[in-house]
Amino acid sequence: MDAWELRVVAGRAVLVDETEPDAGIDPRSLPIDEELAGSLDEWASVADALQLANPTSARLITSRGRQLAGRIAARTGTIVSFTDPLNGERAVLDGRARSGAEPTPWGTGLALTGFTVFVVVFGMIALALALGSVSGWLAFAGNIVVTLGLAPTIVVIRPLLVWRWVAYGAMIGITLGWIVWLITLF
Repeated sequence: MDAWELRVVAGRAVLVDETEPDAGIDPRSLPIDEELAGSLDEWASVADALQLANPTSARLITSRGRQLAGRIAARTGTIVSFTDPLNGERAVLDGRARSGAEPTPWGTGLALTGFTVFVVVFGMIALALALGSVSGWLAFAGNIVVTLGLAPTIVVIRPLLVWRWVAYGAMIGITLGWIVWLITLF
């Protein structure tokens, strides 16, 4: 199913297949969370009870209905049209375009990655040089401890939206830290 229409029928939110307008389905049968389904039911009961009460209420009901239709479209990755229960106006919301992630903040992310690279490389080199003045093997062991200590954290934070930039910086910083330390040996 690629297109739905959100309607209010007898105080309940119903999604109607645009090719079969007489057959409606309960939104709970779609892959949406219980909170969204509850919000739809609450909105539909209020919209049905108010009908054309006052202009402020009508605007709020229309705005909330459009917002809920947009959430359904985004969650299901389909087109959901919204028919305002109070004035009959129709709006079409395309969830296919919004079903992906939000835009990537390249500038901020790369700056955060660069800062993390600097901190990790500086830390690894400072540790390796300090321990290397005692023993080369001790410097090697220190770098191993830093690498193995950061690895689990990197694995955990890499999928998170903001922290992925720190993870990328730490991976690059560890690699560069090893390269720079090996260069300083010769």
